[in-house]
Amino acid sequence: MKNFVSKVDSYVRRGIPLAWSVVIGKVAENPPLEGFGGHLRLIIGQNARNGEILYTDSWGAGHELKRMKTADAWTITQGLYTIEPLRTML
Repeated sequence: MKNFVSKVDSYVRRGIPLAWSVVIGKVAENPPLEGFGGHLRLIIGQNARNGEILYTDSWGAGHELKRMKTADAWTITQGLYTIEPLRTML
């Protein structure tokens, strides 16, 4: 889990979101989700003080900013992928 936290921290500190491949249904979520299976989310931040991952989901209103305990986030993770620009514009 330390590697997961370190990777997330290193990218979100630079403002680079992470595409986050997860398995829905392995841990309880708020609001509760039904079903079990693969899904893709976007990690947009981390709160180390509270031990939380901040993410957004594609399911519309109410899913723009969600939080999950880091241990739960690590448990459901299937993969992390960077979304970086090819070059920066000034």
